[in-house]
Amino acid sequence: MIRTAMKRTFPSSFSSFVAAASIPPITTASSSITTVAAAARPQKTIPPAGRRRSPTMTSPTAIQTRGIHDLYTWGTSKNGIIPVPPAYDNSAKTTLDFPRRVDVEDVFGFAEDGNLLKTPRLENSSAVPARREDVFGFAEDGNLLKTPRLDKFICGPGASAAIFDDGRCYTWGANDYGQLGHDHKKPVLTPTPLPSSLAITSASLGLTSSAFVTTDKTLYTCGHNGSALQGGTGWLATGSNTPLATPTLVTSLVEDECLVAEAAMGECHLTVVTTEGEVLTAGAGSYGRLGNLESTDQLYLEPVEMLAGEVVVSVASGANFSLALTEEG
Repeated sequence: MIRTAMKRTFPSSFSSFVAAASIPPITTASSSITTVAAAARPQKTIPPAGRRRSPTMTSPTAIQTRGIHDLYTWGTSKNGIIPVPPAYDNSAKTTLDFPRRVDVEDVFGFAEDGNLLKTPRLENSSAVPARREDVFGFAEDGNLLKTPRLDKFICGPGASAAIFDDGRCYTWGANDYGQLGHDHKKPVLTPTPLPSSLAITSASLGLTSSAFVTTDKTLYTCGHNGSALQGGTGWLATGSNTPLATPTLVTSLVEDECLVAEAAMGECHLTVVTTEGEVLTAGAGSYGRLGNLESTDQLYLEPVEMLAGEVVVSVASGANFSLALTEEG
């Protein structure tokens, strides 16, 4: 019997994005590697000796009024991996060495009140049996009846993803192998939604491939799928080594009636935990990645037998290793 998915306590990897004190968005253009000038940086006030607290940050410019969404970012961006304002040349490297506020409403197409800036229109439909706002969730003027909210941000080695609470998922960044799921292999310089037919609840971005878990607990993968001559193959778990440029359902899990709670994409392997707490792996078997005492590649997800009897609630993968957290902590 399939159990209800357990609450996961092991955090997803999206460490470069946090909600913090209000700091205004960036507006300065850049055509090469750019670091914010020291004069423009906020000044830190370090507390006296004793227990350290977060330093007080004083913005060099006026604090802006918070909107519905607040997102802050820092680090080095290339191929648009950090959703900096459009004034930046997103194909070049830009370094942000302290947290700056991202205008989520502009980046993802929402107004300050949460409504869509662009009115969606019905395509190829001569008759609609019910009111459009009832069926599709839009008011007569095209605005959303329910305000979508940011639910998760995910940072990968060369790409980013954002998931909203209504299941929409945006991906952007490096895309050499079609790992962002947009049916091409060109860099995606701005946040771009995945097909609307997918309602995503979590995502994992590897170096050259990605995994997406939907609200109905199915698994989709896309990107590079390895080579038998170069490091191994099969981590998209589709039964072959064929690369995929669009999110593709892992049908073997559906056939086995396995519901997915979480997926973690490594460099050359995939780790999955089911809603029953079972851990499955696929991909390159070298370096012990698959946890089964063998170096053979696996084209399908197979159980990690040595964890039989453990109820796992969360998994994470590095380049060549994985972690599993049990319900006992």
